[in-house]
Amino acid sequence: MQFIVERDPQNNEATVEAHVLDDATSSWSTRSKSSVSGLLTSNPGNVDVAALRATCPEAVSPVDLYSMFMQAGVAFGPKFQLIESLQRSSSAAVCNIRGPMVEGYRIYPVLVDCLLQAMGCVLQAGDSVAGLFLPVSADEITVYSAAVEASSVVGHVQLIESSSSSFKFDAQLLLEDGTVIAQVSGLNLAKVDARMLSSAGKEAVRPIYDIDWVAQELGDAGASST
Repeated sequence: MQFIVERDPQNNEATVEAHVLDDATSSWSTRSKSSVSGLLTSNPGNVDVAALRATCPEAVSPVDLYSMFMQAGVAFGPKFQLIESLQRSSSAAVCNIRGPMVEGYRIYPVLVDCLLQAMGCVLQAGDSVAGLFLPVSADEITVYSAAVEASSVVGHVQLIESSSSSFKFDAQLLLEDGTVIAQVSGLNLAKVDARMLSSAGKEAVRPIYDIDWVAQELGDAGASST
């Protein structure tokens, strides 16, 4: 895999591209493109968390939530099971997510994963939805403030578009007082082809990185070392 980052210091922006090498053709194919901006965005204002919860009357326990994922073939380890409570409707969900808030991150990545878990719970509420759906793209991700001092945050996901093979959600992370920490707009989930899942179990596991040691002549510093 190859990542290409190009920075535009004049506009305080950067573009990021991810490319994958095709073993059959020995050519690179582009898998994703994104742009990152360091420009400050004004906070959208506080959200009424109680009103969000009122729109999601069905409570789902964490035990049932992670049991549902286990039955679907997705096993989350303890560090990913951070949802403490969840309420849902047929098109939205609100959940409480506990720490840890790890230093070095403005937004701990597992918090975003919990939003994906909540989306899966919304899809499971629809009797006609079957199969595994994975995130493939997002229109925009905005981080307004860090969550390092919060012991827990509130996650909210809203289904905005759906078809037989894909779903689109908006999502946000909030503090309990309604302060918006981050928003994800237009997150697309696409259905995984069942044939790919069945073939994946038959193929040998291929490591992400290949170790290839290359012999080098020692320089003067190496020859004189003891």
